[in-house]
Amino acid sequence: MRTGLEYVPARRQKDLVERLLREVAAPDGRLIIGAFKEEKDALRTEPTLEEAVAGWGFPIAGRSERPHDRDDRFLYRVFWIDAPARS
Repeated sequence: MRTGLEYVPARRQKDLVERLLREVAAPDGRLIIGAFKEEKDALRTEPTLEEAVAGWGFPIAGRSERPHDRDDRFLYRVFWIDAPARS
């Protein structure tokens, strides 16, 4: 399943990830977050979205990025979290 975190206020983004992994993702499935535009690492002053989500305690299972089509200061990024098995 794929989502963007921009669908909820910043203070509720962790709750959204928790709920999707707990109630919506298939057991042993995957939650894909993105694609979204972010500044390249050398230009940014804030943590990346991936760093923020990892900081909430979610292990990042993988990631991908590609250059922005029209602005070389940015990248398109996506990352994913593997859903736990349910008992």
